[in-house]
Amino acid sequence: KRAIDAKNPYALAFVDVRMPPGSDGIETISRIWEVYPELQVVICTAYSDYSWEDITRKVGRSDSVLILKKPFDNIEVLQMAHALTKKWFLTQEAKSQLLNLDKMVSVRTEELQVANKRLTEEITERSQAENQLRLSEERFAKAFKSSPVPMSSQSLKDYHYQDVNDAYLEMTGYERAHMVGATSIERN
Repeated sequence: KRAIDAKNPYALAFVDVRMPPGSDGIETISRIWEVYPELQVVICTAYSDYSWEDITRKVGRSDSVLILKKPFDNIEVLQMAHALTKKWFLTQEAKSQLLNLDKMVSVRTEELQVANKRLTEEITERSQAENQLRLSEERFAKAFKSSPVPMSSQSLKDYHYQDVNDAYLEMTGYERAHMVGATSIERN
């Protein structure tokens, strides 16, 4: 617990199945994992007090536990300790990377939500502007067409008629099909 509080947790523990009177190695592992479930454990034993099924049933995890039968070779123990410690470090690094990715995803998600809200507001504003423009165009078209004053609309670029109202047609004597697209010079 002190190592965890100091942010310097153990990576690996060697635990004997038979411990001083009143203690059991498997129960000790369970208590350790309640405090720090990421600890890699090597169970050292010369006895068959527990089967593999008993151990995994009691501790509930098999990917962080190895059983080492006594007597054992020191080189094998060192290799095992190195491999399990490396596994622990890689697991910690992966957790750190996942935490960083989660933070990046959260930040990006928040940015996207803000952008989405802004775009939704812009779409709403644009839709309202388009509706207002459409209504304005409809009012203009009604006023233009129904006006008793002769009116025409011409292109500033080439002076072709774009539209004429009924009063203009009545004044000129032409039909709409002959006026739209023509210039005033062509129709005078």
